[in-house]
Amino acid sequence: MPNNNNSLVNGIENFICFEEYDKVPGFIVSQTAYTIRKNIAMGFKEQDIDLTPHEFALINRLAIHLQLNQKALAELTYKDRPAVTRMLHRLINKGLVEKQINNDDRRAFLVALTDEGRKLRDRAVPIAQAVLTQGLKEITPDELEITISTLKRINGNLTP
Repeated sequence: MPNNNNSLVNGIENFICFEEYDKVPGFIVSQTAYTIRKNIAMGFKEQDIDLTPHEFALINRLAIHLQLNQKALAELTYKDRPAVTRMLHRLINKGLVEKQINNDDRRAFLVALTDEGRKLRDRAVPIAQAVLTQGLKEITPDELEITISTLKRINGNLTP
């Protein structure tokens, strides 16, 4: 829970001033994520890939982990379980993902990519990489490491 103490420390006043919204880190992160997703979606559409960026996140995790239960997939993609359920339903209907029996827990099922899902993921990855490459142009690896490290620290400060 946020600390409601009015004393500001470390010179962050300019970055939490909602009169200068373009300096608020949460807004910039949200705006950047939206722009990345929008460009990936356009790239998918141009290549006739019937996939949203959010669905791509799921199939990409499944490509890496092979089989996951719904809870783990939600955690790995930072999405809530109802959203994952809806996306999995669409991906199953498209023939990209299949349900499998979970021998460790019969109440929960596992999901995995089909051959078609793997093929589509392999077509989608270069598009996502091209968008990220464009977005990261003229940013040095050191700047990127600092950005990622800082964002992880912010997330850690807000995660119980």
